Parts: sequence; structure tokens; C-alpha cells
Amino acid sequence: MTRSAVKLPLVSVVMPSFNQAPFLEEALESVLSQDYPHVELIVRDGGSTDGSVGIIEKYSPRLAFWASQRDRGQCDAINQGFEQSTGEIMCWLNSDDLLEPGAISAVVEHFRMQPDSMVVTGSCLCVDEAGTLIHRDTKKPLDGGDSRDALRAAGSSEGAQNLVVWFRDWFPQSSTFWRRAIWERVGPLDEAWNYSMDYELWRRMSRHSRIDVIDRVLSRYRYHSDAKCIVSTWGPMREVLEINRRDMPALEFSEFAESAIRFLIDRIEDRERRVGQLDAELDAVRESKRYRLGSALLGPIAFLRRGLRR
Repeated sequence: MTRSAVKLPLVSVVMPSFNQAPFLEEALESVLSQDYPHVELIVRDGGSTDGSVGIIEKYSPRLAFWASQRDRGQCDAINQGFEQSTGEIMCWLNSDDLLEPGAISAVVEHFRMQPDSMVVTGSCLCVDEAGTLIHRDTKKPLDGGDSRDALRAAGSSEGAQNLVVWFRDWFPQSSTFWRRAIWERVGPLDEAWNYSMDYELWRRMSRHSRIDVIDRVLSRYRYHSDAKCIVSTWGPMREVLEINRRDMPALEFSEFAESAIRFLIDRIEDRERRVGQLDAELDAVRESKRYRLGSALLGPIAFLRRGLRR
């Protein structure tokens, strides 16, 4: 049966945005250029002043809805967008991230082949401000099967370890999609969380459904100097710990917290090593006999060093 011969589900993509003009158009194009024909894109801008509104207006004929007005933050913008959406399959894409070509078709096909599946995630590519690949964040099922039950298993004896694996092998929000039925059961996003609202939502979803993993890159997650999770390393970690303290039995939470703190220390030590390397490069540039060339490198190296110190 051809695609045109079956009823295709509508996919709702909500894009929250605030002063992300350098990345916004590419994000819009990544959704609107998908090969899947039945997508509604809703853009909720928080009152940007950097030219974002002009970009959104350019694309307005191709949007299901858009608005630019002050809101209470990212969660509020996403929740408003989903209130206006009508699709059977849902996701949100931040305006500095990108969907990979064919991502939506792959997700729809997964849900078609797995009618009992409610939530699915995939891999993502982590890129820098210019779109250059940093690394691939690959997602695989925990037990070699079709689903990952780490979140739902948190109350079992092995739940803490599964949750630690999940924490170290993050579900990329930009690559995660779900059916409206589970959103209506557990949504909306909780505005109490500034960084980890996605994690907290997955926890609620996992009480009612497994989270499936497909072996495919679905999105590109962008690292840049203004990204919330880059500006603050401790913020997301603190919220994840708070969520798990709320949800997990004391023993499992203690195990999880210990491993999570070790993970944070590893990240800090890695950043310190990288800062040390940049310090050495700065010293070499300062001492270079070709000081005219060397001085031109001081600014970029110092900028990288400041970013790592955050």
C-alpha cells in the first residue's frame, strides 16, 4: 500500500524561541523541508528583539500558528504551543536545534509498525555554533531489544543502575517524539523546572509506557555560548537530583546520586584538563617570536577558555 493510500497521522512540532535569530531560520527549514507531508509547525516566540520576528514572518504562510509575546519562559511557550496543536504525534524542537532529514518519516513509520508504542527516541549529532560536528550521541536499547525501560524501572532493585545508565547516556530531547494520548495523560510540562523539564516529563511518561529507541539519528543538538545547559553545568544536574529524590526510594536514590556526582566530577575534571591545554597554548602564543601572528590568536583561545570555565 502506498503512503498516499493510507491516512497519515498529523505530526505537531512546537518551536519555542527567544532571541535565537542566528539559528532560527535553519531550525525552521529543518522542519519545513521534511519529506513527510503532514506536519504542523507552531512557533511560540517570547518577544524577541534580535530580528527573530522578521524571520518568523517570512515563514508565516507555512506555519500552522505563530505568536511573539512575553511568556513565563520556555515551558510556558511549549505548553501554549501544544494547547494549540492538533497532531496525533508530538514533539518540540528548540530554535537552535535541527531535525535531521527524514526524521519525522522514520518516527511515523516506527509508530505505524509498533501500534502499542507511545514514546520513541533516537540518536542525535552534537554540533557547534557553525554546525560543525562535535560528536555523535548514539542511543541503543539497554538489553538489545526494542525498548528502554530505565526510567520505569526506577523502583526495582536494578532501577538505580538503569537510571544511572540513562543519565550518562542522555535521551536527547530534540530526538524524542510521543503520541498525544500519553501527553493528555501526563502533560503539560512542569514550569518548576528550568533545565530538566524534559527529563521530568520522561519520568512521568515512563510510569505508563516504555520508551522505545530507534537506531537512527533524528536531530542535531547545538552547543553554543548562550545555551542554558552550556552556561550552567550544575543547574541541570541539581534539577535531575531533585526530581529523582522526589521519585525514587531512598536506597536507589542514594546510589543514583553517588554515581551522578561522580559523573559531574568527571566532567569538571575534563574541563579543567581542557582549560590547562588552552592555558599552555596561551603561554606559547605570548612567547612566540611571531608575536604579530600570535596576538591574533589570543582572543579566540581566551574565549574558548572562558566558555570552559563556566
